[in-house]
Amino acid sequence: MPRQPEQIQHDEPLARFIFSRRHFSPTKNIVGAPAFIPNRDDLQTSVFRIYDLGEQQIRDIGEDVGRTQTPPRSPRARGEIQVNAVINVGAGLHVIHDEPPPRHAEIIGWPRDDKPQQLEIAKLLAAAALLVLHD
Repeated sequence: MPRQPEQIQHDEPLARFIFSRRHFSPTKNIVGAPAFIPNRDDLQTSVFRIYDLGEQQIRDIGEDVGRTQTPPRSPRARGEIQVNAVINVGAGLHVIHDEPPPRHAEIIGWPRDDKPQQLEIAKLLAAAALLVLHD
């Protein structure tokens, strides 16, 4: 896959791959807030830039990500969200280019040492995300 430009556009779609059934509801057709909670070590949420990709290409990225999990697993779903929705949460979040792997980015700017505020922000992101189920 060709390297992506470092400049991220506000209208770019992002994918947050979801590996846990507890992080989405297919019956309600929603992404759950836990899907967007940042990593507690570096306060970043891993996402992938998916503009100009077809469905199978997006799923292939998800499978690649799943192979890095312990144990390896396939994504059960993904949350798709626009960069501008991340920025518009108004909590100081922004998205940065973070390759490798190809097309990887991070949502950064999460509040430190404030788990309740992180959860509130994650709820806003989840509400703005579109749930896409994987087979």
